[in-house]
Amino acid sequence: LADYNGLFQRSQQLQLQFNGALYLGSLLLLALAVVAAIVVADRIVRPLGTLIGATRTAAGGDLSVRVTPPASNDEISVLTRAFNRMTEQLQGQTGALVNVNEQLEARRSFIEAVLSGVSSAVVSVDTDHRILLVNAAAERLIGQSAETLTGQSLTDVAPELARLLTGDGRGAVVQLA
Repeated sequence: LADYNGLFQRSQQLQLQFNGALYLGSLLLLALAVVAAIVVADRIVRPLGTLIGATRTAAGGDLSVRVTPPASNDEISVLTRAFNRMTEQLQGQTGALVNVNEQLEARRSFIEAVLSGVSSAVVSVDTDHRILLVNAAAERLIGQSAETLTGQSLTDVAPELARLLTGDGRGAVVQLA
């Protein structure tokens, strides 16, 4: 009986030791899983964070921002390359628009300079017969400033001038002697 009680106590002690080792092993395995998850999440989140920062920079108007794609060929690198192509295209299109606007402004300045030297009254209208441009002689003839006339319908401002248009729907320049 004493041997049985000794073996029984020893078996309980071994069970406690086994349960403790199992508990510590489980904790160690859980800690390794958490560390692995953090490493994997960081590999995913870091490029996304960089991409989000670059997107904010591009939204602020700086279209020269580019993001270096990750070495791996995954969805994030595909997204990064697409972002770089998009910002490159937007930068090119923005540059083209700025260039066209500069050309239009230069043409407008040239036309205004030419019209200011013309002694006849000149009124330029669009296809809807809205006044686009008038020279000084037309301002004097109509009796209003160019700022006031621009954008108004020619029919409302000077119906007699509106009747001179051919009615073909195209913009026109009416020159009065």
